[in-house]
Amino acid sequence: MYSSFLIKQTFFKVDASDIRYEFGFGFKDLYHPYVEAIKLKDVRLAEKILYDFYLAHKKWLDNLGNERQVMAVQAWRHNRDELIKISKEKGFRLGQFEEGTLDPHKHAKKKAEHLFAIMQSIEKYGYDESRFESGLKGVFVRDKVLLLAGQHRAAILNAMGEDIFRVRIAPHGRIPKEIVISDKNCNLDVVDEKLLTITDAQQVLNRIHSGLTQKEAKSMGYPFARNYS
Repeated sequence: MYSSFLIKQTFFKVDASDIRYEFGFGFKDLYHPYVEAIKLKDVRLAEKILYDFYLAHKKWLDNLGNERQVMAVQAWRHNRDELIKISKEKGFRLGQFEEGTLDPHKHAKKKAEHLFAIMQSIEKYGYDESRFESGLKGVFVRDKVLLLAGQHRAAILNAMGEDIFRVRIAPHGRIPKEIVISDKNCNLDVVDEKLLTITDAQQVLNRIHSGLTQKEAKSMGYPFARNYS
């Protein structure tokens, strides 16, 4: 989808179907807990659905049986010493989805309030990326774009009907702007430093690239807005 020539650019217009979050959450035919929460148009119901999401997500993470694959790509930006230090406290649950599984009540309330505050701001003032330090920022995972900054805004905009996103493609800490990985080669520092094996990184990125369909999410027990009122 994106040639090596095009990747020299900084900003891309990306269709919602090509946007990815950690674990393959996404838009259109894919499942996203924030989109389901926003659909409810009620912060208290949003808190409820997010709480239920964190419980289901915890069960899935626990069943992975590999704590290294629980670690969010977002966390790969840290160096080895920082990651080891942080993980001692949280057990590699270092991203916005994983951290919510450590204290579901607290994070569901905090996340619901945060999402609705952003939505109300956009409804009142419109969306102007210049008001935010980085706008939407991501990296390439093959022909998909993994968002690493602006994830909440993108979910809200999609729930409000946005299908095309302007994304800045740039390195995120020590994560390169285009993650390249094969059975023998990888351009990730977390692999070079033995924090992840190539196999671990491949499996994490394959899940992200494939995306989690709504049908798959239903079979995994993730909650949907249509079941709340």
